[in-house]
This record gives sequence, C-alpha cells and structure tokens, in this order.
Amino acid sequence: MARNRFRQLKRFFHVVDNTQLKAGDKMGKIQPFYDEISKCFRHFGVFNESLSIDESMVPYYGHHSCKMFIRGKPIRFGYKIWMMCSSNGIAMELYCGRKEKEDKTPLGIRVVSNMVSVLEAPEQHEVYFDNFFTSHGLLTKLADQGIRATGTVRHTRTGGCPLKSLKNIENKERESFHCKCDGAVYACRWNDNAVVTVSSNHLSHEPVGSAKRFSRRSN
Repeated sequence: MARNRFRQLKRFFHVVDNTQLKAGDKMGKIQPFYDEISKCFRHFGVFNESLSIDESMVPYYGHHSCKMFIRGKPIRFGYKIWMMCSSNGIAMELYCGRKEKEDKTPLGIRVVSNMVSVLEAPEQHEVYFDNFFTSHGLLTKLADQGIRATGTVRHTRTGGCPLKSLKNIENKERESFHCKCDGAVYACRWNDNAVVTVSSNHLSHEPVGSAKRFSRRSN
C-alpha cells in the first residue's frame, strides 16, 4: 500500500457511528474497539497462575481531555491504561481521569476489582501489584473472594498493623525485618536499600534464606 493511500485511509478510519456516541464518554470513539480487543485477549489468551496488575502509558502529545502528565516516568505524556498481565493474556481498561460522580471506593481497589472480575476461576490465580494499589482493605476483600494477592504497601495503608516504625527498621542492619499477621493479612517490613513493606493474604516470610546482593560498601 502506498504511503499517501495509507494516510488517507487512516484519516477517515472510524470504529463507531458518530451519531450513536454517548454524551460525556471521553473515549467513546475508540472504547468499543478496545472492548473488543480485551474480549479477544480474554477469550484466546491463557492466563497463567501468576498475574500482575499495573499501569501502562501510551505516548500521546496531542490535545485530548484524557491525556495525562506523570512526572518522573519514562513516558510522561499520554493515555494511562490499567493492565492485568501474564505471559499469555492481557486485560486492559482505559483510564479517563476523575469522573464527576466518583465512587468513594479508593481508585486502587476499584481497578483491581475490575481487573480480577474477568477471571473465570480466580481462586486458581495469584495476583501481584505495587503500592499504588495495595491496602489492607483490598487484601481482605480479595481473601474473602478466594483470590491470593501480594503487593508492596505504603506505611499509611497497613490497616493499623503494629509493625516497627520505618525509622526503627532503617537504623538496624541491612536484612533486618519485622512481621505481623491479623489472621487474614500478613505484613512484613524489612531493611533493604530502603525500608520496604510487603503485605499478602496468603504468604508469610518463611522460609527465611540468604541471598547475594550488591553492596556499595564492599566495592
């Protein structure tokens, strides 16, 4: 196909009827196309036991109300997409920013709940995410649904877990850790290059082992 012909076809390419667009739907012109892609991923993809939920940025520098700017990211301008990924399947959800009638449920919980809702047998999977999503409430909710989940967690989202303070752990030698469990959610805080806190509704710190790590002090 010639370049000019491709550009002409691209210029007039539509996936929806403009007369049928819903008022207020920021992604209305491409949402049906994305929904169909996600449907195909779920139908033909094979979701592995271990799944990862995170965000992905699609570069875009034009003018659109859904375009976002995230400081410090490799792709700073573009569209944000929530993704649940394995090596064989991807479930995607476009993020259009804050809605006028926003659900009071925290965004991280809403995203994870929407992602895992497509799993036919959620109890057969383990889900992992970072501290943007993780909270004590989310892990408890997933445990009630039979979904195993683990993630790094911010110290303000541990549900009041009586872990040793960040400063206390930081002042101890590297690889020091402190753990607590309330019977449903397990939390562990340890001193690595920085203090890290991880929570899980199905894993603990055992068995404890040794690992070779790079250290600036020995180089």
